[in-house]
Amino acid sequence: EVLARKTKPVLLVDTDPQATITKFYEPPSHTLYELLQRQSSLEETLVEVRPGLFLLGGERELGTLNHQWLMLPQLLSHLGTRFSHIIVDT
Repeated sequence: EVLARKTKPVLLVDTDPQATITKFYEPPSHTLYELLQRQSSLEETLVEVRPGLFLLGGERELGTLNHQWLMLPQLLSHLGTRFSHIIVDT
C-alpha cells in the first residue's frame, strides 16, 4: 500500500491457490482463475482494493490449472504502462 501511494498504481496478482492476499482484501466478483479460463475479462477481474492498489484475486481452483498459466504474461502485457509495479504472489 505504501508503494501505491508513492508511485503510479500497483498491481497485486494472487496466483497462490490459498489466495492469501485476496483474503486480506474484500473478495472480488471475478478471479484470476476465471480470467485464465476466459470466463471474465481483464477489466472485470481487476479490482481497486485501495487507492492506487489493484488486485487480480486468487482462489483455490488456481491449483487445477495447467497450460492456462502460459496466458498470464500475455494478459499482463495488455496493461502496458498502467502500473508502476506488478507484484506476483506465488
